[in-house]
Amino acid sequence: MKIYELSSYKDVLSNFKLEGEELFIYRHGSFNCKRLIFRDANTVIKLMDEYDPNALETEDKKFILSNSNKEVLCYICHSWEDNPSIFVYGDDNIAFQTDCFI
Repeated sequence: MKIYELSSYKDVLSNFKLEGEELFIYRHGSFNCKRLIFRDANTVIKLMDEYDPNALETEDKKFILSNSNKEVLCYICHSWEDNPSIFVYGDDNIAFQTDCFI
């Protein structure tokens, strides 16, 4: 039986207004969201280039520079427990490694 075939199945209306960090935390779950401190930009870019030399676009590097040595809100994807991907609020399209943070 498919989930949508259940007699009790109905959509949930989202009539609330979340924005910014609250929406980010809501989407990813508070258990998965933590505040971490970025390493300095040069170190982060070097680490990311070691992982994949073509991973970072110019805009990605600007994002890293603007958050260098700052505390940032992150979503930690626990799919790979030993080496989770970490996505930072503001540009959650870049999967950072744990070495990119202090």
